[in-house]
Amino acid sequence: PEGHPATLELYTPEGQFYTRMVSTDQDGFYTFPIATSSDDPTGWWNAYVKVGGSAFHKSLHIETVKPNRLKVNLELPGEILQGGARNTARVTSSWLTGVPASGLKASATMTLSRGPATFKGFDGYTFRNPASSFENSEYSLFDTTLDGNGYATDSEGNPTMKQWWELTDEDQKEILAHTHWMPADRDYFRGGGFSSNFLTRGGMPVTMMRLNLVKGLGPVFQLAEGWTVDIDPEIHKVLDMRTDPTWPTTWFVPRLDLTRDCFKDVYSVMNCWGANHGAISYGHIGADLITLCSMLRIPVCMHNVPDDQIFRPAAWNAFGMNKEGADFRACENFGPTYK
Repeated sequence: PEGHPATLELYTPEGQFYTRMVSTDQDGFYTFPIATSSDDPTGWWNAYVKVGGSAFHKSLHIETVKPNRLKVNLELPGEILQGGARNTARVTSSWLTGVPASGLKASATMTLSRGPATFKGFDGYTFRNPASSFENSEYSLFDTTLDGNGYATDSEGNPTMKQWWELTDEDQKEILAHTHWMPADRDYFRGGGFSSNFLTRGGMPVTMMRLNLVKGLGPVFQLAEGWTVDIDPEIHKVLDMRTDPTWPTTWFVPRLDLTRDCFKDVYSVMNCWGANHGAISYGHIGADLITLCSMLRIPVCMHNVPDDQIFRPAAWNAFGMNKEGADFRACENFGPTYK
């Protein structure tokens, strides 16, 4: 009925009572203006509404919005700037996430004021001319725009990943132009912050890897060498929204091998994969990872590295002619070197 009151009770994610509000309907709507303080916990709060003999529940996702913050560095040629000489200062800036800040306006001013006229070893002497005068003055040094970051390409214009010291100015501009910083999903990143969002360009050699922890067996490693690929933008958009649009996306295809059951086709690769997660590294580094695993005594259960590229200790030959089976037996026999 019109004017009937409704009661709302709000509880924190820890289940503690927070506040109670009563509202009467206005044109069929109940309004509960709720405000939390900056030091309240974030997460899923619970609201319970009672109207007459009916009760309703709604979970409320309370998050903290972090303002963008900058780290600014001013590099001067020395502690003392010489008058009459050309002094060059360099200003760099980055977000607290570590990414260089691009396209931002930067300005600097300098204030000149009279300093002390005393010198070590000459205490008690005055070197200031009382007949001279000096007033504090302020000067504008520069008003400009900071550099950016961007995609990296090789000498032929192909997409690549470079060592940071090999990045050109054009690389930096392109990388930043194609990277966005999205509010982090608090279900995965409880501390909040930002998540990098980008779409990897196709055509780069990469290695996908995963470490599975199997009860009774221990860590087991698997890898797949392949390439990044470009897919239809509309298909990417649908799949991106189906998962999490705040994450970066890399479309990957493995190198197939009809002689290996797990690499007969793309479906077989995913069917043999431990779960729908993994780590991707630039380049075909599977052979190096297999050698590293043998040093750590971690067996490799799945890979598509050609046999002539694999190096394991010669002692592995004593555990049978099947390479993967011998790897498991050798790792178990010698025991782990990792902690």
